[in-house]
Amino acid sequence: GLKLFLSKEEYESLTKKLRELLNLLEFKLKDIIDINDILYKMDFPKDWHK
Repeated sequence: GLKLFLSKEEYESLTKKLRELLNLLEFKLKDIIDINDILYKMDFPKDWHK
């Protein structure tokens, strides 16, 4: 995956930002759609952002 193309610092920064954004998305959509449905469509494991 991306680990091959990014430095360790870039990869850690990217995953940190993705987690932050997914947590925000989960909060905003909590009564509309389960965040795990979105993660599934993106090929991420269940509760990846936690």
